[in-house]
Parts: sequence; structure tokens; C-alpha cells
Amino acid sequence: MSAQAITPFISGLVMDYFEDNYLFLYSGICVVIAFVFMFFTRYGDSKPVPAASALEYLGAGDD
Repeated sequence: MSAQAITPFISGLVMDYFEDNYLFLYSGICVVIAFVFMFFTRYGDSKPVPAASALEYLGAGDD
């Protein structure tokens, strides 16, 4: 969520300083950084803990 807040400010600085010449390059760099972060993401959702016995599948012992 912080990237959504920071990127418009940084892209505005790039557009003001370089006059839209390097905006495509900036966007490409942001995409590469996003792919790098996604490459190092192990699991998106938590994995369920396997039941120790067959009774746990039925919910036995839940108080």
C-alpha cells in the first residue's frame, strides 16, 4: 500500500525533471522490482495444519 502512495509522487518528479522522456523507463523499472518481490514470495495463503488423527477431521474434541 505504501507503493500506491509513493509512486504517484515519484512519477510526478520524473515527469517534471525529465519531461516525460524517461517515464516508460521508470515504469519498466517498477515492473521489474515487482517481479523480483513476487519471485521471493513463498506462499500467498496460509497452509492448513494437517489433522493428527481421523477424529479431528470430524471435529471431535472441540469444546
